[in-house]
Amino acid sequence: MKKSIKWLICLVTALAVSAAIGALTACGGGEEDPPAEHTTHVDADSDGKCDECGEDMPVTAPEYKTPAKNEDYWLNVSDNKGDIMKENVSEKEIYYQFSTIYEHVSNTQPTRTYYLLINLYGDGYLRAYQYYPEGTLFEYGGYWRNDGTYLTARALEYGLAYNGTTNVYTYGQNIELSMSNGTFTFAFSISLGNADGGLYLRQASFTNQSGAITYATTQAWLDYVGEETGDTVTQPDFSDWAPETESALAEVTLYYGGNTESSVTQPLKFESDGTYTIADGAIEGTWEVNDGVFTATGALTYDAATKTITYTVSQTQSFSAVLTAEQLEVLGLA
Repeated sequence: MKKSIKWLICLVTALAVSAAIGALTACGGGEEDPPAEHTTHVDADSDGKCDECGEDMPVTAPEYKTPAKNEDYWLNVSDNKGDIMKENVSEKEIYYQFSTIYEHVSNTQPTRTYYLLINLYGDGYLRAYQYYPEGTLFEYGGYWRNDGTYLTARALEYGLAYNGTTNVYTYGQNIELSMSNGTFTFAFSISLGNADGGLYLRQASFTNQSGAITYATTQAWLDYVGEETGDTVTQPDFSDWAPETESALAEVTLYYGGNTESSVTQPLKFESDGTYTIADGAIEGTWEVNDGVFTATGALTYDAATKTITYTVSQTQSFSAVLTAEQLEVLGLA
């Protein structure tokens, strides 16, 4: 009898377990285990989310090349005006290269097509070229550096041959180059140069550029420009250029909009013969002070109340600076 009861308990237990398994199966508990988590996130629709799990796509910081020489080296080179433009790039290795075509539409002049090339060299030197058909080849010299999350390039001078004369001008423009999805998109402010002293700036866009080397030499790019325009493009020779040696009565750094934090500046020189020059001689005029009152030809003005000298380019653009006590004295305005 005991054996029968024991056997009956086992049977009831087995039936209960079987029923429980059947209930789980009916509720879906018997389905296969979920697939293992994926190890690679995929974002085919480029919405920043993984197509499989919906998580934000991981961000990988781009790795930039680092030049051999730092900015201090190139700033020291630039202490002597013209030395940056005298750098020989023929043997320099190009780390990054960017090129574009930029069209400027004017209400008063025919549309101009600008051809632009920027080379960032392995030693940290920057050289940029700007050309428009039947026009002038501008060259910009400076440096670049690796800032970790982006590259910073800076043009310090530009030079050109104009009316048979080669000249070099002080310049100051920063370019920030950030890589996204393996390409660079940025803007470079180009100067109109000698015709108006380089006071007008226009931005040219470089869009989705890989930085790969398309033109192994500058001449290869010049040949391309020549084929596109039908022009014979000749590079200026800066090797023998030297700044003029005359001494100015007073030299003033004019800041764009009067903002002393601005990197866009123009040099103003007052000569003892009653003449002045702006942008290294591109803008010229005369000045005088009579009974403490300053007058000048052109768009150069002086505000006695604020002791501010201003060169007005247009209704919206100007360069100005507050004169120092020494400058006021030598100009007869103290």
